[in-house]
Amino acid sequence: MPRRKPTHLKILEGADERNIPRGEPVPTSPEGSIRPPYVLSDGAQAYWDALAGDLTAKNVLTAWDSPQFANLCDWLARCDVIRERLGDEFTVEGSRKGSVVKNPLLNALRDAQAMVNTLAARFGLTPSDRGGLAPRGGDQQPSVNDPSRLLS
Repeated sequence: MPRRKPTHLKILEGADERNIPRGEPVPTSPEGSIRPPYVLSDGAQAYWDALAGDLTAKNVLTAWDSPQFANLCDWLARCDVIRERLGDEFTVEGSRKGSVVKNPLLNALRDAQAMVNTLAARFGLTPSDRGGLAPRGGDQQPSVNDPSRLLS
């Protein structure tokens, strides 16, 4: 099943009015900074502290997004732990005497990086996805159905 096209893209493409949802909820800007929804590891908290402020200021990260953003920070920290454990040991001794096999941590790192890429794309943290974001500055929160918000 294809993913539903975001409303702002429907408006940009000049979709038929009947196909543009009205009254879609839009998160409001929080008072102060957004906090993680649960206690993060030290590594994940470091990523949160490094990224959350700027993303919040650009209205890319909202209170509604904090659980997903916390997941991203967790996965970034997991990648760091796996890299540290992996070191330079890309092969390990196999089950047969004298055999060498690929270090299983390489598969774990690949899977963790795939999860990071998926979650990072949702916040425009990859170059190709950054162009698809339309951050808004300031306290103004135009309606999701207001075409002028796409011009900011």
